[in-house]
Amino acid sequence: VMSVTRIHECVVGFKKISGNFVAAKNRDRTYKPNISIIHHVEPDKEYILLLDKDTHYIEGYNVVTGLGILNSAVENSADFGLNKSPEGMYILKALVAAKGPKEAAHMLCREGNEVYGNTILINKDKAVLLEFVKDKEPIMIDVTKKSIPTVRTNHTDKIPGGGFDLDADQDY
Repeated sequence: VMSVTRIHECVVGFKKISGNFVAAKNRDRTYKPNISIIHHVEPDKEYILLLDKDTHYIEGYNVVTGLGILNSAVENSADFGLNKSPEGMYILKALVAAKGPKEAAHMLCREGNEVYGNTILINKDKAVLLEFVKDKEPIMIDVTKKSIPTVRTNHTDKIPGGGFDLDADQDY
C-alpha cells in the first residue's frame, strides 16, 4: 500500500510555446478569496490585474510593455489567511514602471518594496524567476531558454530552507 501526502499549495509556472511565453497560476488560500479581474485602459496604459479585495494582493499583466508578474508565497505563516499585504502594491508598481522582467525583479528586491516568494516575470522576449526569502539574498535566474516548463510553489529551490517543508511541524 502506497501512502500519498496531498498538500494544497499555490503553484506558478510558465513555458514558451510557439515563440510566446504562457504563464499560469492557481491560488490556494485558507479562506474563500474575494477576487476581481480588473482591466484598466487609458490612452497610453493598459493593465489586466488579479486583485484579492480582502488582502489587497495584486498580480497581473501590463499590455503595453508585455510584462507579466505572478508570485507564489514562501513566507507561508505571514501569508496565512486574510492578512493584508503591501506586496500587491509593490507588484503593481513594478508592472507600471518596469520595462522588462529583470528591471521588475530588481524593483521587487529593493528595501521597502520587497516581494518574497517565487516570482515569475515574463515578457515576449525574456523570462526571469526571482526566489526571495526574508533575511536572505534574492536569487534571480534567467530561464528564457529553458525548454521545459518552469514551475514553483510555496517553498524555495535555490535558497535552502525557504517556505513549506514537509518534514517540519507546519499546519499547511
